[in-house]
Amino acid sequence: EKRTSREREQRRERSKGVLWGLAAGDKNGGPIRMAIILSESLFANLRFNRDDIIMRYRRWYEGDDDEPCFDTGGTFHSVFHLMVYQGMTNEEAAEKQRQSAGVNAAHRGPPLSICPFLVDDDDDANICLLKATDMAAKITHVNDISSQISALVNIICRHLIKGLSWNEALSAAIDVSVSSGYNEDVKKSITTTKTDELSNLSKGGYAPDVLRASVYFMTKYTTKQYPTPLYHSLQFAGNSNFCPVLVGAFCGALYGEEVIRKDTKELNHCSIKLQQRLKMVNDLLCSLW
Repeated sequence: EKRTSREREQRRERSKGVLWGLAAGDKNGGPIRMAIILSESLFANLRFNRDDIIMRYRRWYEGDDDEPCFDTGGTFHSVFHLMVYQGMTNEEAAEKQRQSAGVNAAHRGPPLSICPFLVDDDDDANICLLKATDMAAKITHVNDISSQISALVNIICRHLIKGLSWNEALSAAIDVSVSSGYNEDVKKSITTTKTDELSNLSKGGYAPDVLRASVYFMTKYTTKQYPTPLYHSLQFAGNSNFCPVLVGAFCGALYGEEVIRKDTKELNHCSIKLQQRLKMVNDLLCSLW
């Protein structure tokens, strides 16, 4: 795909916004740390390396990372607890949590959308974005509902990075959900937003509910200036903080890094050390566009 220098710069700007937006929306702190760890693996390997990602997550879980391990979500914690303390393989431990259809995989997965080497469709040399997203989600969440929601999040982010409008990116995600035969709850999470009312939304962590709420706030407030969509999602979510993480990532991909970072009050909860680590890997990864 040939791109002008201006197009490449615009994509870099929007791709750099994804992690900053995710950080702005993540007021509790676990998802952004997991997203940074995933980003560091992607840049270190310049490819999707499942074993390396697992190793880095495990190191974080065991306390051997610069950042403390907390706010992991129950499924992530259970999987790595079984691996560390009962000696299970990752596949065995994840299978024990098959019933979980939470949103953690989608929370930590948006760095995959900003990697140009994860192509839109499979070719002979590269693994595609959707396959990488599925493999990354199933490190902890083997339930297809979780991995499908994670895929839709990354499809939306990727299309926004490419310069599509919010409605166009959402339509692309709807097309994939239909053509791929996704779960009905998953498909409804992105097709009912035009008729949704705030009272219909759930604050829980079931992955389709989280994406449905996130798409609601983006669709309703996307014509407003940032941080309006994020602000309303935070007001709705409260301390559970599920949908604002995705709203933040979507805002980042739509508005770009400069807009997100200019609103410094939405990043005040992130330590200087964490922001420096985020900036370093984010700049490196997004420079590949």
